[in-house]
Amino acid sequence: MALRASELLAAGELRLASHLAETAALAAPADQEVARVRADVFAQRALQETSTMARGVFHWAAAESAAAAAGTDVQTELTRSPAGRKRAEGAISVGVVDDEDGCC
Repeated sequence: MALRASELLAAGELRLASHLAETAALAAPADQEVARVRADVFAQRALQETSTMARGVFHWAAAESAAAAAGTDVQTELTRSPAGRKRAEGAISVGVVDDEDGCC
């Protein structure tokens, strides 16, 4: 399925490639090649989307799989590129508490 997802990605069939890449990742969550393909597919989907929410979801999915393929974490992958760092600068951290008494 991951191989077919790669072929569909190359052909510009992003929706079907996404479905196959996601299914392959669910079937083989520890497979690094499947994770790499899923990361590539969703990164491309993020670039093609016009909806801010959809771009965010696809960037997250790409980072999640890139982290699985590289043995890192999602935050590292989300901020690996200059564009990712720029997106992260604008992130709002709701519910994050910096000190022990719950302030600031």
